[in-house]
Amino acid sequence: MRYQCTVLGVDGKSASAVLDAGDEQELHDTLREKGEFMLKARAIKENAAEPDQAEATFSLAGPDSGTEEGLAEHGSRIRLSSKNLLAFSQSMQTSLESGVPVLTTLEALIAQEEDKKTRRVYESLAESVTQGEPLAASLRAHPRSFDEFYSSLVASGEESGSLDQAFGALGDFIEWREALRTTARNALIYPCIVLAAAYGLVLFLLSFVIPRLAGILSKVSDNLPAASKALIAVSSIVADNVLFVILGTFALLTGVWMMARTDRGRVALVSFFVRVPIIRKIVQTLNLSQACRNLNVLLGSGVTIHHCLELTQNSLSLEPMRRGFAKVREKIMEGTSLTEAMSEEKVFPPLALSMLRIGEDSGSLPLSFQRLSTKYEREAKAAVAKAISMLEPAITIVLGLIIGTVAAIIITTLYSAMKGLGQ
Repeated sequence: MRYQCTVLGVDGKSASAVLDAGDEQELHDTLREKGEFMLKARAIKENAAEPDQAEATFSLAGPDSGTEEGLAEHGSRIRLSSKNLLAFSQSMQTSLESGVPVLTTLEALIAQEEDKKTRRVYESLAESVTQGEPLAASLRAHPRSFDEFYSSLVASGEESGSLDQAFGALGDFIEWREALRTTARNALIYPCIVLAAAYGLVLFLLSFVIPRLAGILSKVSDNLPAASKALIAVSSIVADNVLFVILGTFALLTGVWMMARTDRGRVALVSFFVRVPIIRKIVQTLNLSQACRNLNVLLGSGVTIHHCLELTQNSLSLEPMRRGFAKVREKIMEGTSLTEAMSEEKVFPPLALSMLRIGEDSGSLPLSFQRLSTKYEREAKAAVAKAISMLEPAITIVLGLIIGTVAAIIITTLYSAMKGLGQ
């Protein structure tokens, strides 16, 4: 039987061809032995004229999805969650290892996906692949869902004929990244809860308790301490504008949250918080682990060293390390070896550089980066545990000082008022 096929070659480019095979699976197996992947195949009827190589392919968009351009444009504005991205990577890996073509896998993902936005992204990818676009190029059309790191690994897998391994590496990387984010979030949960409770308590005192107490005290005595007068004045302002205070707090937190979602904002926030020694240790260790894991995955997937460093630099939140990796890239372009450039810029501690130098000499740099990533991940978890154990008493002391100061002012005010009554 003859098939009109779209084939992804070992060079990463797609081409149309008419091929003979007993069935579609035999066709796929034959292409796979050559290091090629079948993106699409359509049986040609014997009495039908041979199709032109530039014949338009069918659309997966459906009657309600609009044009291909509209589908791609709308899908590019959608951001896939880490959970969906992990499911996509694992599904692609499993299907490709089993010999299922890329397009068939995308069709299956479309059929089983319940979330409309996620399904729209998959439909746009399938539409692009049926038009002969490489999968990596299709992913790059959705930068909010698939960042440059993800697309570069897929492109490397297409070029080397190991697309299934690329998706496997991506799945492992996403799981590791989520575990790292969980470690970072755990460091923030306790302080945020305590600070929120302290904020609520102080707001309650200023907006409800002290204004009512001030009304009584003002009738009892006119000769109050300066601290009491200041506290009463502040509480009066807060009580009269409590709604605006709450809305302003919410707006501030929302602004910080939105700022943290951008690369530039995240770097600015990290630069502010790393001034605290405990936080600096955690952020430094997390960035070292992130850098090592990125380089392990990228180098192991065949991405060029220059592109590896660029992608790793963009993923870091600590500005000194970002600058260091930028300079390392420049030195490598001048002919300096990787470990020598890293040693000059001090982007890694001496012990790590020794391990990397051995890995570079033996040709096992990805393995060295993997071991270092595991090492720094353990250190990051230990640093988080230590920080939490130190923050608990520190926050309790600060909270006690705040509440104690307010209570002392109130007691002093009452004492002054009672003394005035006695006189």
